[in-house]
Amino acid sequence: MGAVLILGLWFSEYDAPCGTKIIQEVSSPDKKYIATLFVKDCGATTSESTHLNIRTISSKLNTDDEDIFIAQLGDESANVSWLSSNILLVDVPETARIFKNLDSFKGCQIKYSRK
Repeated sequence: MGAVLILGLWFSEYDAPCGTKIIQEVSSPDKKYIATLFVKDCGATTSESTHLNIRTISSKLNTDDEDIFIAQLGDESANVSWLSSNILLVDVPETARIFKNLDSFKGCQIKYSRK
């Protein structure tokens, strides 16, 4: 019984949910998509990371869905803007550590700019 309790506590400690803070949400010009830039903080053992998600305007944000962009930005921030109904521009600090940056997702083209 004691081993089961300890094992359960170990799993709950490492399966703890991450804190999420939305930084920016921008609708596409045709109101079909929404781009959400958010920060995840999973605790003291990991650095916070910035994520970007694109979804249809009618769906709710699920921070566990596939992200199109993941980076550590330090004290700097990123910015997103739509160039057209299906082209998204992501401005990223020059010093960012980028872990994932897709060029297209759900029918949208994603362009990146270092600032």
